Amino acid sequence: MNRNLFRKQLSNQRGVTLIELLAVIVILGIIAAVAVPVVLNQIDTAKKNAGEADKAIVLDAAQRYFIQHSSDANPPDSVAVSTLVSEGFLKEKPKGYTGPDPITKDDLTTTTN
Repeated sequence: MNRNLFRKQLSNQRGVTLIELLAVIVILGIIAAVAVPVVLNQIDTAKKNAGEADKAIVLDAAQRYFIQHSSDANPPDSVAVSTLVSEGFLKEKPKGYTGPDPITKDDLTTTTN
């Protein structure tokens, strides 16, 4: 008797139809089509902002370098990023830095205005 009841319950069970499965796949495709461009745009924006931050860090270090060396007999008009690293103004050259190298005093005044 238990077997007949079990078989009857199994026969009443309904599986997922192909149409339902296709509907889920279409919905997931629509979500992916919307989400992927948004995520890629955020990645590009983050890279751009990181590059700008790296440039600001290097230019700030160069400004500190020029201030410290302003009382020298021949104050420098430019400084290489490698000099900023070797003299301790930067811990290391930022990986995303794409600004001028060497940095001149004019580079500092044009970026702050």
